[in-house]
Amino acid sequence: MVKHFVSVLTTVNAPNNGQLEDAELAHCLSNLELAKQHPGHVSAFFGEVSPELQIAFALAHHIPVTDLKAFAAAFSVWCGESYPLGYAERDHRRPSEWRRLLRIAAT
Repeated sequence: MVKHFVSVLTTVNAPNNGQLEDAELAHCLSNLELAKQHPGHVSAFFGEVSPELQIAFALAHHIPVTDLKAFAAAFSVWCGESYPLGYAERDHRRPSEWRRLLRIAAT
């Protein structure tokens, strides 16, 4: 695991009873049915971790940014919360924010 992802796992696991490893979290971020089994972890990821770190984590686990963005929107609809990446997917009036995130991911 990459050292700066320790903070991601600490943030994601802190409010939850079960502990997910980085590969388990990555799997949750690409499978809505699995994410529904770990809603607290996934919600903490999208709600507490910065979008820049979310993108870096996803790319490190071979999850394309467009897939993460779509997943955030789908999870947001399912749980009723609003997350920056999910918002960018659902609201096309904020393209400047999405372009900023893509620039960060490309560096």
